[in-house]
Amino acid sequence: MNHDYLLSKIHCLSRLKRDLKQWLKAGVLDNGVFEDTEAGTPQGGVISPILANIALLGMIRLIEKLYPKKTDNRPYANVIRYADDFVVISKDLGIIEQCQTAITEWLKPVGL
Repeated sequence: MNHDYLLSKIHCLSRLKRDLKQWLKAGVLDNGVFEDTEAGTPQGGVISPILANIALLGMIRLIEKLYPKKTDNRPYANVIRYADDFVVISKDLGIIEQCQTAITEWLKPVGL
C-alpha cells in the first residue's frame, strides 16, 4: 500500500498524521535483521485493518456506481469486504470480469 496515498485519505490533526506516518515507516525486525518499510501496513498490526478500510473505501463506491442494484432483476455487482480482503459477486460473469478490470485500474495508485 502506497503510504502517501493512504495518508492523503486521512483527515486529522497534522500531529496525528505525522505519528501515523512514523508508524508506517518504522520498519520491521525479521530474524535480527532490520528492514525499512516504504510501503504496506504493519502485518498483524492492530491499526492495519482500519487503514485498509480507509484506503479501499472508494473501491466499493466505484462498483456501486458502475453496477447499482436494480429493481427490475437485472444483474448487478456487490462487493463484500473485510479489512483488505474482498470479493465481487454477481449473477453475470461478464459484470464480474468488468469489475476486475475496473478495480485493477482503481488499485494502481493505492499501490495494490
